[in-house]
Amino acid sequence: MVSPEDRFPSDTRVVLRGLNGDFKVDKTKYHIVQCSDEKYVEVLIEQAKQCPFITPSTNESGIFSFKYPAPVLENLVRWTAKYGLDGFANSKIARPCIYREFSCVLTDDWDFDFFNRRLWTSKNYKYFLITMNAAEEYNIKGLLDLMEAALSCKIRSEDESTIVNEVMGIEKDVEITDELLNNVSDTYPWFQDLITPS
Repeated sequence: MVSPEDRFPSDTRVVLRGLNGDFKVDKTKYHIVQCSDEKYVEVLIEQAKQCPFITPSTNESGIFSFKYPAPVLENLVRWTAKYGLDGFANSKIARPCIYREFSCVLTDDWDFDFFNRRLWTSKNYKYFLITMNAAEEYNIKGLLDLMEAALSCKIRSEDESTIVNEVMGIEKDVEITDELLNNVSDTYPWFQDLITPS
């Protein structure tokens, strides 16, 4: 049986500087990208060419840059490697999504794996909305479409603490007020569309 790691290999990985300050990266195959969280990620050169959001180096270091944290870069690179900037998921995503369990929507193996092993994991909850913001900024409509539908399903099905505390990053001792919810709608204009019945 083929493991998920073999079917869906990682497109990127975080790399560390060695004692001499260098990276042990084959620079004929990979670009090194410094993310906003000060982590360095290696990205296959062929995949990086598809990613205009990776900013080329302006100095001798040859290190590229990205304005979001490393997990967001990994999500965007993986998506663009599969679907490009303009592609949409193979799974048919109906609007509005009527399911509480988003896994019912994900009929394609790659889409299912990407969502459950990359986007919606306890390790990556806090990057979910940041990834949505990046997808919106870089006009990656297919990824944004998938994530909007997923979030609407999760809002219907997950316990409140997962959505409010882990995904939205609101501390557990903060009272959720109308003003706070309005601020969410101001920051994320698409949020109101997700929670308003059609």
